[in-house]
Amino acid sequence: MNQENTKPGNVASNDAKLSEKTGQQADSPAGTDQGSPGEIPGLSLTNDQIRAILDISSDGFWIINNQRKFVEANRSFCKRVGYTIAELREMTLDEIDGELTDEQRAVIMRQVVEAGGARFETRHRSKDGRMLDVEISVTFHSTSGGLLYCFGRDISERRRAQAALKEAEEKYRTILESMDSGYYEVDVQGNMIFHNPALRNFLGLEEKEIQGLNFSQFMDKEEAGRVRLIFGEVYESGNPSGDFYWRFLGKNGESTYSAASAYPIRDSLGAIVGFRGTVRDITVMKEAKDAADAANRSKSVFLANMSHEIRTPMNAILGFAQLMQRDPSLTPQSREHLDIINRSGEHLLATINDILEMSKIEAGRSIFVPTPFDLHSLLYDLERMFRLRTDSKNLRFLVEKVGEVPRWVITDEGKLRQILINLLGNAVKFTDEGGISLRIGGKAANDDTVDLQFEMEDTGPGMAEDEIGRLFQAFEQTSSGLKSGGTGLGLALSRGFAELMGGTMSVTSKVGKGSIFRFNIPVRESREEHAATQEAKQRVLRLRPGQDEIRVLIADDRETNRQLLSQMLASTGFATREAVNGAEAVQAVLEWKPRIVLMDMAMPVMDGYEATRKIRESPDSGDIAIVAVTASAFEEDKQRILAAGANDYLSKPFKEAELFEIIGRLAGAQYLYEEIGGRDNTSSPPEDTALLEKVVASLPADLVNRMLSAVESADLDLLNELTLQLVADHPVPAQKIQEMAARYEYERLIKLFS
Repeated sequence: MNQENTKPGNVASNDAKLSEKTGQQADSPAGTDQGSPGEIPGLSLTNDQIRAILDISSDGFWIINNQRKFVEANRSFCKRVGYTIAELREMTLDEIDGELTDEQRAVIMRQVVEAGGARFETRHRSKDGRMLDVEISVTFHSTSGGLLYCFGRDISERRRAQAALKEAEEKYRTILESMDSGYYEVDVQGNMIFHNPALRNFLGLEEKEIQGLNFSQFMDKEEAGRVRLIFGEVYESGNPSGDFYWRFLGKNGESTYSAASAYPIRDSLGAIVGFRGTVRDITVMKEAKDAADAANRSKSVFLANMSHEIRTPMNAILGFAQLMQRDPSLTPQSREHLDIINRSGEHLLATINDILEMSKIEAGRSIFVPTPFDLHSLLYDLERMFRLRTDSKNLRFLVEKVGEVPRWVITDEGKLRQILINLLGNAVKFTDEGGISLRIGGKAANDDTVDLQFEMEDTGPGMAEDEIGRLFQAFEQTSSGLKSGGTGLGLALSRGFAELMGGTMSVTSKVGKGSIFRFNIPVRESREEHAATQEAKQRVLRLRPGQDEIRVLIADDRETNRQLLSQMLASTGFATREAVNGAEAVQAVLEWKPRIVLMDMAMPVMDGYEATRKIRESPDSGDIAIVAVTASAFEEDKQRILAAGANDYLSKPFKEAELFEIIGRLAGAQYLYEEIGGRDNTSSPPEDTALLEKVVASLPADLVNRMLSAVESADLDLLNELTLQLVADHPVPAQKIQEMAARYEYERLIKLFS
């Protein structure tokens, strides 16, 4: 009950005072002098007029005498309480009032007597037992003959709304006080209006210290200016800020870090009058992230150094081996030894590249390089490559396109090829009976994007659940994998590549039944004219006569690298000069005016990046082409090289064909190539091919299958060992097969052994 603060008194005495004011006795029975039923003394309107007016009101109206008996009531009141007017006239108000005590009634009557009226809230009990919330206004006039006129408004909805609001406020306060994140409300100047205990704990301040304090006093000047700009953007746009980084200063001066948000607070007219948001302590996470970033930086530095330290000597090994192959006086045995060096070096390089690639993925430095290519051709090549191996093991091999699979697509061809080779290679390696299926489907994602879905199924030994859990971890192997050898990197690399390309990879397996590997990648559709064409390369003999001198400056701090490049180029007809650091290279460019600069990027005194920039600052450098020669394994380093001003880059270790192709493209150099029929020509005369096919056809099937398997697994050492079995009876064909292997002519070898 709500009413004015009036001292309570006896209800009967207040009724007596009311009677005295109206010239009536408190114990007089209800009659015509006090207003008989249907008549309201002191009013000039007829009873029917009064009832008509009152009955159209939605509020309840009733009249009681000084004995609290009902005299009159309107239709709304009767309907609300469920009694007829005749029933009410036999009742007192106390029989309906379900909440007021005698003391509260005395207070109300005293206020009515002294002030002429009162307003209060209570509850009425209806005939069916329901409790109704009402707000009552009581009016008393001296001419009313001791009658009280009461208006009652149903406030049930309002009370329910108030109760719900109170509950919501209580819940809101409980949430704010118990939540781990800090909560704040500030005005548009940034002064604290409201906050929760978590914010105080986060800042290390007492409530009296933080309330009313401006937020700029929790941080240094630079941070305060940055946060003020964020609040300014929220004020101007009217939109929340989203999460942002907020650094505070504690009482001890130490920095604490948070992920915060800012939302506008609006008044009833929609104007922004402040900001509210949350502050989540991420100090530990920030310290962990800084430690992880430092570790990644250390890993990246280590990888860069390892790449340089391993690939640079590999460049010398493979480069000089290629250079020696130019010597026409080499004996067959020496040439074979060189071939072994090349093959072993290439195999070692592939293993090194796998390790570096896995490390790049872990360090977040592996790059997605999309190019347009023929997907159907890639699948055909892989099918042809692995069919020989599956046939040799008497395995079924199915490559199936399900639905519409686009032919020309744009994605990272090299990584997709590597994924499929890894999965197919494992399937063939671990499956001894049954078969292997590669299924490819395409599902349109939007106008020009297709989600390619690959499924590799085999009938191999399968894997247990505990083995699947570590299957995609680097250097981890299953029990079958340990028996078969390998580095344990293939599947880890495959999943890393799939995720880098925007897809996912998963596996299901059952021991004794086999495994199914699934992965998907999004690709964009392309057209044939956008795809690069592959041209067969012949070995360069020398520069074509009649050309102007082409000067090549070789800048490298390692003598072996300079010697290798100098001999390669000089033997072909280029004029060369050497520099041992970037500073010497810049000076040599000014003095000698080379056409090409082969620039190592990691040199003392002045590195290749700075030297390239200084050369480009010269107004006469327009005709000079700079080619970065780098041992870096990181794609972003190549982008940095080009940004510094280089025209192209050559990755160590490189093949001489790559070097001559770049120089030819940038300097316009024209070459003479080995004549058709020469030792290293990529195609053989028809009679040589016919002889080879005839000899292979006469060999034992088991030997041919083993040679095919060696080609498909890129085990050229094994292929050369098997080829030695032909030397006694077929020396010339044996030499031809070894030469084809040395040139990595896999397709010709596959065709030959098929």
